[in-house]
Amino acid sequence: MLDARNLYTRSCPMNGSNRNVHSPRPNDHIWWTHRNSGDTLFRLEIFLSLFLLNAVQSQSTVASIDLGSKCLKVAVVNLKPGQAPISIAINEMSKQKTPSLVSFHSNSQLIGEESLGLLARYPTKVDSHIPILLSKPFNYTQKFLRSLYLSYDITLDETRDVAVYKTEEDGGEFSKFTAEEMVAMILKYAMGLAENHARSSVKDVVITVPGRQRGREKKPGSPC
Repeated sequence: MLDARNLYTRSCPMNGSNRNVHSPRPNDHIWWTHRNSGDTLFRLEIFLSLFLLNAVQSQSTVASIDLGSKCLKVAVVNLKPGQAPISIAINEMSKQKTPSLVSFHSNSQLIGEESLGLLARYPTKVDSHIPILLSKPFNYTQKFLRSLYLSYDITLDETRDVAVYKTEEDGGEFSKFTAEEMVAMILKYAMGLAENHARSSVKDVVITVPGRQRGREKKPGSPC
């Protein structure tokens, strides 16, 4: 069990104001589990979600996020009268599957389908494969991106030996983000999808990640 208060948080300047990359509520909790095959998608998540829903107040909603290296899905468990108990949340394009993409363009932070729309015109501004690079050493990240012919502007964080992504904003200013920070942006976006779909606040979340991810990759901000 991972308390959501331990997730990495950073203030992100956009349009002259500070916005939290990920700012969970104090009582929120997140549970991590592994996804080993596509045939069992959401089964374990939904079971855990039902278990959590019985342990919290009836007015709260439990969400599950299937976070992959290329895309994500969000499921919602809600036992309120008049609503489907288990359903898949859709994004702004009415799709159940959302690309795990983050981009920064015109002083705006874009995630998912909005980033996908920029990929053809600004390929270097759209960061992809972010979840698979969590807590990976800088040399590994550099070789991985080169193997996919992705020419992102990355620098070395000497403290943790991880890659820092450099993004250019209007006016020639630059911002720097690690993979952990961009994954936090994706998770916050996924939480928004769940809450919009359920029309209520989400208190607990179950996150499914690929089975190849190790403990340090599930703890953003942890040293390598």
